[in-house]
Amino acid sequence: MEVMNNVKVLGEYANEITIGAALARFLREIDTIESDIGDMVITPGKEQDALRVSGLMVDASDRCNLLSTTDISLDCTPKFNKAFNKSVIYILNNYIKECNCHDGKALRQGLKMLESNKLLVAPIKPRDAVEVELGNRKYVTSVHSIKWVNNKETKRLEYNIITERIPEIENKRVKLNIKDYGDKILLLDVERLENMDDDKRKSIHMTSYGIISTVVVNGGGDAFIVDNSYMYRLEANKAKIVGEWVGNKMVVDIKGNNKQDKSKALKYLENNIDYISKHRRYIAPYGLSDYNIITLG
Repeated sequence: MEVMNNVKVLGEYANEITIGAALARFLREIDTIESDIGDMVITPGKEQDALRVSGLMVDASDRCNLLSTTDISLDCTPKFNKAFNKSVIYILNNYIKECNCHDGKALRQGLKMLESNKLLVAPIKPRDAVEVELGNRKYVTSVHSIKWVNNKETKRLEYNIITERIPEIENKRVKLNIKDYGDKILLLDVERLENMDDDKRKSIHMTSYGIISTVVVNGGGDAFIVDNSYMYRLEANKAKIVGEWVGNKMVVDIKGNNKQDKSKALKYLENNIDYISKHRRYIAPYGLSDYNIITLG
């Protein structure tokens, strides 16, 4: 984790700098694949037949650009929301300036490429072992390829998972959207955790870009937020940092954290934090994404 001028953040309220720190960590740690999306492909002497790169397909040994006519509308949806009414680039620049980051140039470039689809987030990759569901039946297989396609109707870039051929269904491949993660597509390495169930899986919501929504848990009169760097407790509409990820282990500091006093929200997170940790790198920083809100009865 990036050291913020050796300042202890536990007990502090989320602010532009802590969000900037979480964003910098996100950009450093996620797995990505470079793309040529948006570039023109022109054959000398046939300029009138120019095409535009609108997608990408990647398997274990090769990659292939997907081409469309130049009039295609490409996805320009921002990957991150504003926080504290500040743009994501302002937050990152402010953090780099305040903390004198050694890799500020690379962070700015990474964010720029991510926002323009020149970098694609890839939490699931070729050769990953998976379980997929098709027609109420489940099959254990592996990922043959991943494919980013521009949906002409929604004008959104879609991240699809394509499996190896499955003998039980006449050697056909299964194609699923990354948004089906945790439902119709599961990573076997993650599923090996003890006591896996749907209660754990609902804590992770994958967006169509492969970024996981910030986790919010409400229950027992208490509310907590978890992102890729910190755990926050909501107090009077402010998010107080009460935990931080050290590697993939959540270190929590909550006063009066006795077993009998724990709220439903805190107990839920304690029971599911190992599962969440398996996805930590891809969880969007607090304030910069839509929330995956889990309300406990």
